[in-house]
Amino acid sequence: MNIYFWLYGPWFLYCIFIFFLSSLSSSPDILTLPLSDKIRHAFLYLVLAILTLRAFRKWSGEHPGRRYFIWAILFCILYGASDEWHQSFVANRIPDVMDWVADVIGVSIGGIIYWKYRRTKRNII
Repeated sequence: MNIYFWLYGPWFLYCIFIFFLSSLSSSPDILTLPLSDKIRHAFLYLVLAILTLRAFRKWSGEHPGRRYFIWAILFCILYGASDEWHQSFVANRIPDVMDWVADVIGVSIGGIIYWKYRRTKRNII
């Protein structure tokens, strides 16, 4: 299997998945778990952050430094903002700044988890 597909495929498909979810005029039954809407947002973007960091790290080459980390986090935050903007064009959906704040919190937690994992795994970022 192609290494690029393995690295970038999950990230790309997950971005499409989030876009698809925000295109629906109502949440599917599978997503109506007894959790707060904000917790669902945070979890979705926590996963996005980890997948993005994984993809951007490899994209940065053998010794990526820390720039990939900043770019990945920035991408996720802007993707969350664009997701809320996208919802303004979908029937029965209303963009909410607090949803975006939950996205940013999820991205931050995902970034911390990834950072800690990379530091303990190889003592590098």
